Amino acid sequence: MSTVRVTVIQQRFEAQVARTPDAVAVVFGDQRLTYRELNWRANKLARLLRTMGVGCESVVGVCIERSLDMVIALLAVLKADGHTYLWSRLIRLSA
Repeated sequence: MSTVRVTVIQQRFEAQVARTPDAVAVVFGDQRLTYRELNWRANKLARLLRTMGVGCESVVGVCIERSLDMVIALLAVLKADGHTYLWSRLIRLSA
């Protein structure tokens, strides 16, 4: 019997944090966050989201302009086991 191994984005991200914590993870304009900083900030928000009841059956809307905070928010929702719905007037989906 074969075993299927599922790796979710947040697990892959945590592995990258462990490998290169001081490497730059995200850049927006002249702002930068390392993997360690991004992970710390996303974990902090994820804990808050969990206290607000976000879990595996939750859908969380994120309405925010493109920024470092947008990346932090999306990662935090994933870490809180929620599902994201992103709306931004700067993001266009094309068929």
